[in-house]
Amino acid sequence: MEGKEGVAKKKGLNSVEKLLFEAGKLILSKKGQELVVIDVRGLCSYADYILVASARSTRQVKALAEHLRDELGKAGVKPLGTEGIEYGNWALLDYDEVIVHIFYAPVREYYEIEGIWADAERIWIEDESELAELARIRRTRSRKAN
Repeated sequence: MEGKEGVAKKKGLNSVEKLLFEAGKLILSKKGQELVVIDVRGLCSYADYILVASARSTRQVKALAEHLRDELGKAGVKPLGTEGIEYGNWALLDYDEVIVHIFYAPVREYYEIEGIWADAERIWIEDESELAELARIRRTRSRKAN
């Protein structure tokens, strides 16, 4: 882990929310589907947010993950680690405070990763106009541990 500042601040994006916004925009630009931001602050020790998206094919999973990694890299934001990009069923990109999962749609249904975080707030993103909703994340009250 990169500590309190994390990848986003240390590498040029001024906030975690900006990283979420840019990641969502990049995924939508390549026709990623069913985007959801899961707010795991207070529920998880290794991230604040999880961004999950679906793709229509294994080739699209690879394309989305590579596009995200490459474009954020141009902004100076590099993942701490990646997994599964070469296989195309499920790609994981770890940006410290933000973990991005890109699934081939049937694989996402099988693993149902959202179910792991049943107690977490979710923000569904269907198009770029809804990305502005991410700006409100910082203003939401802190989650209380159950």
